[in-house]
Amino acid sequence: MQLPLISQPSNPTAGSVVHCRSHRWLVEEEPETNPQGDTVVRLACLDDDANGQKLEVFWEREVDRQVLGASTWDTVGQRGFDQPQVFGSYLNTLRRTPRRLPIRATSAKTTSGISMCGGSART
Repeated sequence: MQLPLISQPSNPTAGSVVHCRSHRWLVEEEPETNPQGDTVVRLACLDDDANGQKLEVFWEREVDRQVLGASTWDTVGQRGFDQPQVFGSYLNTLRRTPRRLPIRATSAKTTSGISMCGGSART
């Protein structure tokens, strides 16, 4: 009995979006091959829970590796864009959000008229 051929995932290039270790990553620069023959890939996480986290992997040794798109725009194109009203609301929120909080707001000892004393709330 002959086993079916399994195609190996292609190597990513700089700017590719890949799936590895249960996250989506951006390939930051062209992969290099070390003296042992492993492809070294430098990644930056795109997911919200680890956004911007850096990772360096041996591509061929990763179990769940997969190239999702040749560029980040391929991935965006698959998901689509927000409706104009939704994006407009988001943009207005960014415009109206203060760049930094006043010192008094960050050092207040009461919140909405509730005083926090010794771990219990009093009104």
